[in-house]
Order: sequence, then C-alpha cells, then structure tokens
Amino acid sequence: MDPLEKTFTTSTLTEIAGCTADTFRTWRNRNGLFPETAGKSGWKRFSLLDICLVRAVVLMTEQGILANHAVWLANTQLFADFAARLQGVAWARFVVVIRNPKPYTGRVQVKHADGREELIDGKDLPAQEILFRRLRPDASLMEAMAESSGIATIINIEEITSQVLSYFEGSVA
Repeated sequence: MDPLEKTFTTSTLTEIAGCTADTFRTWRNRNGLFPETAGKSGWKRFSLLDICLVRAVVLMTEQGILANHAVWLANTQLFADFAARLQGVAWARFVVVIRNPKPYTGRVQVKHADGREELIDGKDLPAQEILFRRLRPDASLMEAMAESSGIATIINIEEITSQVLSYFEGSVA
C-alpha cells in the first residue's frame, strides 16, 4: 500500500483517526489542516499518511494542545516523521512538544527572511507558546522526557503509525 496514494474517503479517515467529520472539517477550514485540499470541490481523498497526521492531531488535542498548534505541527513537522515510518525508514521514534518553554538564555544563530544570519542573545527571542523537538531514532522514553523543560507531550510516531496500520490488518491482501 503506497502511504501517499490518496484513496481514502473522509469517513474512513475520521473512523480510523478517532474524530468526528465535523471536527475534521473544522480543523481543515479553521486551522488549515491539509491546505492543498482547501477550496477544491468534489469528493476529497486522503492517504495513509494523512490518516496518521489526523490521528496525531486527535491525540495532541486530547492532551490539551490547542487545535491550531496541533494542526501546525502536523502540517509542518510531523509529515516527514510519519512518511519515513510508513516507508520503513528508521526515523525519529519520539517527538516532544513542550508548551510554554522556558526562554533560551544562550546565544542563538538566527537566519532572517532576507537571508542574513546573526548571532543574538536567546533572551531577545520572542516568547514561544510551543517548542518541537525531534529525537534520534534510538532515543528512549527517558531521553524524550529529559528534553522537557516544562509541560511536555511526547508523541510516539511508531505507536501511532502502528495503530493506523493495524486497522488494515486482514483487510488488504
């Protein structure tokens, strides 16, 4: 099964991911989930990768991460993690989402939109509501927890992928 092939309906996606069609529609329309499908008429089709991303959004929002943050993480950060796992590539097993992280106090290399780079004091960076950390493929749960400097949600990419794939066991020849 090609993890990027768009073959699944909205009803299949929401059943496997564990959310209602209304919630899914809200995440797409209000929060920008899967922006490539916005404004298109007709039936929408989704991939195995899309189902994993929606499952991750469901789990993050259940853990108190705001929907707009969870959707942003799915669209910009988790895509590569799930794509690699679904294609059998050893990739990050855990990712950590830290809410209201402590300000960074060291020196930070910043790249500006115009391409110039600058070394600045971390205390001069704008406050972040969430911080995302991808851990190396062999990282343990203890290492994932150690990355947290405050309240953290640990996302087990391997487990979510396994949950989604288990839905299809026995249904695919």
